[in-house]
Amino acid sequence: MSSENGLKGGAGQRRGLPRGRILLAVSLALNLLVVGVVIGGVLTHDPRPPKPAGASISIGPLSHAFSKEDREALRHALEEQGPSMRDLRSALEADTARLVTILRTEPWDAQAASAVLADMRGRFEQRGALGERLILERVGAMTAQERLDVAERLEQRRQRRDEGRPSKD
Repeated sequence: MSSENGLKGGAGQRRGLPRGRILLAVSLALNLLVVGVVIGGVLTHDPRPPKPAGASISIGPLSHAFSKEDREALRHALEEQGPSMRDLRSALEADTARLVTILRTEPWDAQAASAVLADMRGRFEQRGALGERLILERVGAMTAQERLDVAERLEQRRQRRDEGRPSKD
């Protein structure tokens, strides 16, 4: 029974590492799920039947720097050019089901878990790259004054954030 608890000699001590890796994988998966839910919640609003108030593309501090019209145009472009959030959610649900199966299977298959997490990450990276391209296109189409307005709102947000932080002196 002591070998099951990982108490047998040096080899038993190494058996603790896979549990750490399992916890790391589960933690990463949960973090990705949270990110997916947040991004999905922000980006899933269908522009046709009544749009909920405040629907916008989530682009970090840039969300507040762009005008409402710019945020709406970015969200619309992302919906048109990228995979639908419904498809992304379906893929995420399938990935989660795959991960659950892997976590329940003995022996632990770290490579299979890594592949699922890589699939999840790849979808978010692809969506993020599209968002980045759309932002650059939108800013590139702005007048000099519109870009200055965005810069001003970014700076104001940074200053408000910095005012709330304790000094490093």
